[in-house]
Order: sequence, then C-alpha cells, then structure tokens
Amino acid sequence: MRRLLLLVAPLLGACGADPEGTNPGECTDRRDNDWDAFFDCADPDCMGSPDCLDAAAAGPDLGTTDTVDSGQQDIGWEDWSGLTDEVETVRIPAGTFAMGCTVDAWDCYDNETPVVEVTITRDYLASPVEVTQGLYFVVTGDRPSHFPNCVDCPVEEITWYEAVAFCNGLSARHGLEPAYTIDGIDVSWDRGATGWRLPTEAEWEYMARANRTGEELIAGEASESWYIDNADDATHPVGTLGANPFGLHDITGNVGEWTWDWYGPMSLEPATDPAGPASGGSRVVRGGAWSFPIDDLRVSRRMNDPPEYIIDILGMRLVRNAE
Repeated sequence: MRRLLLLVAPLLGACGADPEGTNPGECTDRRDNDWDAFFDCADPDCMGSPDCLDAAAAGPDLGTTDTVDSGQQDIGWEDWSGLTDEVETVRIPAGTFAMGCTVDAWDCYDNETPVVEVTITRDYLASPVEVTQGLYFVVTGDRPSHFPNCVDCPVEEITWYEAVAFCNGLSARHGLEPAYTIDGIDVSWDRGATGWRLPTEAEWEYMARANRTGEELIAGEASESWYIDNADDATHPVGTLGANPFGLHDITGNVGEWTWDWYGPMSLEPATDPAGPASGGSRVVRGGAWSFPIDDLRVSRRMNDPPEYIIDILGMRLVRNAE
C-alpha cells in the first residue's frame, strides 16, 4: 500500500535557511533542512555534532538499526561505498508538439485541456533513467526510499526542495554551474546555467511523447511502464523495460517525477519554452507510477503536490541544457 507524508508548515518554516542542526534532531532526520544538498552527517554543519561523532566512531555498521521510514525499521544497509556519480544522457532535439489530451481513447481530466501548440527552441540533455537510490546516496549520503536497499531502483520519498538541492549538489560534483539559487524555501532558476535541473512540465511531456501519437503512443505507455498490473506493488530497477524513441526509460511508470513548474491551468495560446506560473502552492508532477492503473499512464496526465510532500510513488529525472 502506498505511504505518504505531508510535512507540516511549521516544521518547514522553522528550518528556513538556518544551518543544518540548528533545531534538535536535524542531524539525524534524513532531511536536508537547509537545502544545501548535504544531508545529516554528510553536512559540514553537522559533522561536529555528538550524533555524527558517535556515528563516525561506530563505523559503517551503525545503520543496521536505523529507521528507513515510519513503516520500516531494523534495515541492514547494503554497502554502497563504491558507487560513482556518473550520469548518462541522451540528447532531446528541439521541436514543436501538441501538448495536452490528444487521444480520444484517453479518459482525460479538465486540467489536460485545451490542447495547445508548444515549441521547445533548444536541444537539451536528459538522463535516460530516473535518479536511482544509489546516485542519490552518492550525492547526499541519504537513503530516504520506502523500498530500501535497491541501488538501481528509483529514489522516492523526496521533497521537491530536496530534488532541486540534489541537482545543485550533483552539478557541483560535475563542475557545472548550478541551475538553482536556493534561499530556504525560495528557489530561483537560472535558465542559462549548465547544471543539472528538473525538466519543465512542457519539456517533460515533449520527451515523454517522443513524437508519437495515437495508438502508437498508447501502446508504448503500456509496454514501457511499471504499473499496477506488472509491478507487484513495488518499484523496479530503472531501465529494465524498453525505452521510448528518444531513449528514455520508465518515463510513464515506476515513479512519478517532479518538474520545475508551479501548478496552474493549461495555456490558452501557443507557447514557446513555457515554464509555468511565477508562483503557486504546488508543483507539477508528471508520469505514472508502480501503483497506477494503465489509464493513468498517459503522458498528458497532470498532477500536483506541495513542494514539501513526500510519497513512495514520486521521484525525479535529470535534465540540463545542451552545450
């Protein structure tokens, strides 16, 4: 069964941009409380805390009784110390597409209409797979997922804030210009930066469609996705099912994916490189997940969650500007 957590606003506001460990318990709560892409004892602000000094003294086996989430305890952690931060990419070509509910066979919601012409003016690079638990651990030192010890499964149970912090952390490791400026819960995007980032909602739908329409698109969604009929109530290692014509795996299944955009109504006019409203209360989530019925795998389906939300069907995929 799906498990979800909604972090309460007072907790989020209390963290703000203060250094990790300012409030009790922050060095061991599996959260990046100051959104600097360093988590718990991997954060320089926490390294001198008693909890982290005790952890260092105890060695790598300390985690055998750590809490993974509120539903699972006493997990014996696998040794992921030899992992790398390498990320493969495929090039997504610029183009124009019809965004929104375009197939009569789909039972679409009102927020998927009207269908509008959208132009993506620049090529961009995308990871062919969702961010894995292993890659997330390499960058953050954190293992937040509800389905633990699956190094190649997609990371889930991450907030939108943690997703953008992860992007900046990986960019720093790769010598790329960070895409985001993060000041507490205020996040701005430098659209010209070379670093890793979340796709816009339009970029996500464009690469998920991969120039397919009609029955070809519907058939691809079913054959390329982990969903309720084949997932056995869990996530699966990324890239084990077929890729779409752009070379992307799991984009309509396994876990949903955070995007950059604040949620709002569909545009009524043709748009070029749209990036959503300037503000809002929730961020757009795209893509089906392991617990979804087949009808909800459609590429036009629009979901939205508060940026502090975590759930075991929601992860992320990386993109960055093509140089």
